[in-house]
Amino acid sequence: MKKKSKDKAPHIETPGRVPPPHRQFSPIEKTGIVLRNVVPLLGVLFFGHSAGHFVLLCVFNLALTIAGIGVVGIAVSQHGNYVGNADRLAGACSLLVVGLGIAAMLTGLFGWAIAVFIDISEHSLFDRELFWSALSILLCALPEAWRQYSDDVHARLDEAQRKRRDQPIVFVHLLSAGLIFVYTPYAFGFGAAGVTAAAIAITAMFIFRDLHPDRMRRLAPPARLS
Repeated sequence: MKKKSKDKAPHIETPGRVPPPHRQFSPIEKTGIVLRNVVPLLGVLFFGHSAGHFVLLCVFNLALTIAGIGVVGIAVSQHGNYVGNADRLAGACSLLVVGLGIAAMLTGLFGWAIAVFIDISEHSLFDRELFWSALSILLCALPEAWRQYSDDVHARLDEAQRKRRDQPIVFVHLLSAGLIFVYTPYAFGFGAAGVTAAAIAITAMFIFRDLHPDRMRRLAPPARLS
């Protein structure tokens, strides 16, 4: 009798390596993405806003987004563990402080060279305009964080599923912050014109990132599940 050939084990695609689907944006969505990124740049080009502050705020926005992803993940994992509204409020305040601390740390890590340049060239690092701009970014980020928290709670995603979803996003934001940290000091060497060119380049990078999230996510390493 002939020996039965051994069946080959079926190839199972690792979830972390599955390429993300290509996102098709409507013309209205594309216009919204471009405008959202271009409007701050217009303030630099035509209304005399500080190009250095623009670059630093971009780093802060990336840092806040990364911190927000982590804080939302913690909040979802703690959902149902609170006793009463007072406990929930205390937990939310604690997570907010933790998130701001992480955002400040990442901003300092990736933005210290930008801050030094602004302090030397413009002598107006911590002015009122920068404070209110950073505060507006924070206030605009809170509703999105709450929406993501509510969606994750209702979707009942486990920690592994959230990790597979969030790790590529965090990587893309870290990559963007790293590129800003590495290349903007060269632009700063050319003075105000160089900083303006850096602001234009950062805006172009963000537009490409938002219009082609699938391409950016392919750069991320596969998620490692613990």
